[in-house]
Amino acid sequence: MYWPDAASRHNVRHMSQRIVLAPGEVLFTQGDEGQDAYIIVSGAVHIKAVRRGVDALVNVLGPGEMLGELALIDGGPRTATAIAAERTELAQVTNAQIAERMSRADPVLSLLLTQAMRHFRREIQDPVHERPASVVAIERMRLEGELAGAVERRELELWYQPIVDLDACTVAGFEALVRWRHPDRGLVSPADFIPLAEASGLIVPIGEWVIDEGARALCELDDMPGEPRFMSVNVSGRQLDSPGLLETVRRAVRTVGAPNRLHLEMTEGVLIQSPAARDAVRACKELGAGLFLDDFGTGYSSLAYLNQLPFDALKIDHSFARKMEEMGDGHKLILAIVGLAATLGRAVVMEGIETAGQRDAYRAMGGRLCQGYLFARPAPLAAARELLTSSHRLPWG
Repeated sequence: MYWPDAASRHNVRHMSQRIVLAPGEVLFTQGDEGQDAYIIVSGAVHIKAVRRGVDALVNVLGPGEMLGELALIDGGPRTATAIAAERTELAQVTNAQIAERMSRADPVLSLLLTQAMRHFRREIQDPVHERPASVVAIERMRLEGELAGAVERRELELWYQPIVDLDACTVAGFEALVRWRHPDRGLVSPADFIPLAEASGLIVPIGEWVIDEGARALCELDDMPGEPRFMSVNVSGRQLDSPGLLETVRRAVRTVGAPNRLHLEMTEGVLIQSPAARDAVRACKELGAGLFLDDFGTGYSSLAYLNQLPFDALKIDHSFARKMEEMGDGHKLILAIVGLAATLGRAVVMEGIETAGQRDAYRAMGGRLCQGYLFARPAPLAAARELLTSSHRLPWG
């Protein structure tokens, strides 16, 4: 078996994470610590292993095949030796790349992949390394099962955050935000269950309930003093792809009794991920729903959607609110968005207003609609009703 000297090994050429091996050159040996995996771009690699004291050729790999991934996934030593059978070019996959992707993977998928690799290796691993992934995966599966019945068990609630009109000093409407009151866990953070609902598809029935309940709550608020208000609900990409969405929206618009009182909020990312969603957006508009483009200013092609789709309003992402009191690029961008919206005949809602200074800066730009903790945090319907009876006490400035 040929093993190059240290100088030769240092001369292995890297081409944008590509490695070129000469015929007979060793990539790694059996028992080495696994640092990288490799994809064969061209050439061939002999895989040799010692079996019962004999050095045997166990596989020959060619272009498009991967090697070295077992040690990379489960942290064990190399199970074989890899030698270039001819001039071979490899694409290197680093430990850091795999670790970063594994950290972003669904915990169940991550556990499944790790266990499959260990099964192929036919080795018993230290269970201490397995336990954290197992716990996370089991917890996720249990939470998903509990979430599946949350609507039927009436564990979901809508909390409402007011969207205020600075010019009229009134509450123009509310954004409905779903909350899960678990019987044992208490309030489960939306950051924990919304991604789970998205990944599992449960967001579709949950989203249908949110639209129905939001419409019902808006009717309940109609007996409060003041002009008719609107209710804004968030819609995901899966909902826009759902065949039942249009009937749900039609039912909700009938419930609230007038067009443009039910507003659907969606992000640019939803529209990018699902081109078919654009047709659903247009159909919802035809049914009488208002349309809000959420998180405006954080994407790359929002202006195209303003031209293509009938949005009524832009919601400027809350991350810009902190920049309004500074005369920098953030301030200029908000000023430009407000001016653009006025030119196009769209409304603007500024999210994340937390201080009187931010409110005043937004008002000075010509901004009118906004929401944020300065006025009220999301709260149950009873608190929303109480807010409407004392809206004159809100910090209008």
